[in-house]
Amino acid sequence: MEDDDQNKAHVLKLLTTCFPVGFWQGVQDRARALYLDRFSEISASPQLNASQRLSLLWQDRHFRMEWLLADEAAQHGVPASATLIPNNGCYYTLVAHGPVRLVQSYVRRIGTMPRPARFRSQLASINTFERNPGLDLIEGERPFRAPSEFTGVLLSSPVGASFREDHQALGAIGLHVPYEDLSGWAVSLPLVDIVASYAKPEARPDIVTPRLKPGRKTGSEE
Repeated sequence: MEDDDQNKAHVLKLLTTCFPVGFWQGVQDRARALYLDRFSEISASPQLNASQRLSLLWQDRHFRMEWLLADEAAQHGVPASATLIPNNGCYYTLVAHGPVRLVQSYVRRIGTMPRPARFRSQLASINTFERNPGLDLIEGERPFRAPSEFTGVLLSSPVGASFREDHQALGAIGLHVPYEDLSGWAVSLPLVDIVASYAKPEARPDIVTPRLKPGRKTGSEE
């Protein structure tokens, strides 16, 4: 992973400009619940062979996350389509807002690349992040080239690989921007970091000016 601080700052600026913070918070919180909910349901089903539960869980989670991404986008007024990207008879959710496009993918192990898919290759080709082995020893040796628009992959994965509740809890979820040749990640951002990057509203001091009620006059007062 060769994250460049300038690339990361550029991506964060676009994300926080184009998306409300609630979108990222909603995806993060609901994904955590979805992971355990799907495990519980498949674990309890009497109509499955034990050796096939994990395989079904992997497939089920992918499609549930597709729905979750589209639903969360709809709740926050972010344009999304669940029928725009057909591939091998399936349709994948595409979120597109301003210069940013997002798709999602489920991987079995934290940090791994999703399986190659033609549509992901086509979307990633708009990214102009490039690998460069320069050592930055000479000023200007590696000029910063941030794309004006990019496609990121919302990647989620469980803690472990076994069909156990502690392994199948949500282990990681974040936005990853691939190099145009899909050879790795140009930028990787956990959702918690994206949420934390939004400007916090300034706390206003709670200044209350007391209002004194006038006292009633008594008969002895002049």
